[in-house]
Amino acid sequence: MEWLGGVDVNATVSEYWSRAVDSVQGGTAELARILFERVVLPAGQSLLHHTELAAQYTLNGDYEAVQEVTRTSVYQTLSWLDLTSFQLKLLREFGLIFLGNSFLVLLAWKIYGQRIRQKFMTSGRQGSSTKNIEELRTRLEELKLPPEMDFKFK
Repeated sequence: MEWLGGVDVNATVSEYWSRAVDSVQGGTAELARILFERVVLPAGQSLLHHTELAAQYTLNGDYEAVQEVTRTSVYQTLSWLDLTSFQLKLLREFGLIFLGNSFLVLLAWKIYGQRIRQKFMTSGRQGSSTKNIEELRTRLEELKLPPEMDFKFK
């Protein structure tokens, strides 16, 4: 049994699982640290620097300088990303679609949120009682589905 090497034969599945999770967490933490040091910190420092310049120029009343700082920071960011005009157009369109859909979801939640909460949140607390099961069966019978749509276990 020398070929097993460092494998613990008496270990349970949960011990193997916890070892695997620990090794993945260690790698993820290292990757997150590198990402934070190489991307997030420099981007944040650059953004802070340009925000500070814009605030200084605004307080001094030099609005043309604010526009120039903003324009150069946008151009620097775009040159760093090196996007084509088609990619920029796609980004703009997808951003507008995302913002529009987010606005519509928030509007729908404002209108129907209370009903959704009452329907799903209160029934989840009751569990799967026989009353709920019978109610579901009667609703299914009310639909009058054809026999080929019968979802009962056979």
